[in-house]
Amino acid sequence: MSSNVTISREEFASLARLHQGSVRAFVRSLGAHADSVDDIAQEAFLAAWKLIERFDPTKDFGAWVRGIARNILLNEKRRFGRRTRILSERLTEILSTNYDEADEDEILLHHANMVEALRECMTALAEKHIRLLRSRYGIGRRIGPLADALGTNANALSQMLMWIRAKLRVCIESKLSENMS
Repeated sequence: MSSNVTISREEFASLARLHQGSVRAFVRSLGAHADSVDDIAQEAFLAAWKLIERFDPTKDFGAWVRGIARNILLNEKRRFGRRTRILSERLTEILSTNYDEADEDEILLHHANMVEALRECMTALAEKHIRLLRSRYGIGRRIGPLADALGTNANALSQMLMWIRAKLRVCIESKLSENMS
């Protein structure tokens, strides 16, 4: 849809600042690697600027940019397969499908429930596992250097992280299904 209203560079910058947090959170919630979230969000805003004449100012700018970000992630999944900035192709597929089928408020509520479930599930982990997750995903340390710092090998560390993620996934799914009942 082409709009007759022109958005100035300053207005666009203001809208981008207003929505950058929600776009970054949305990108992360679709399963993007933590170290790729800023890049993908920036790509989405750059694409939005290039396509600004298609934006309908009567609509939600944040939802429009989140839709662009979602398309960037889905295109990347198609183009690069496993060599991607997406943590889990299946998770991204499920979440993006849910995005197609649900309204914006429902999606935001679902993401909030997922975050709350993750917080609750994290409290059940051993402190050393929490520190490991924060080092790997919060700070974004790579497996090799992290393994060296911990005095273990990269394969053992990868296996440990896989076990922790599986444990969190089961816990989160359980919490979410409890909320649905």
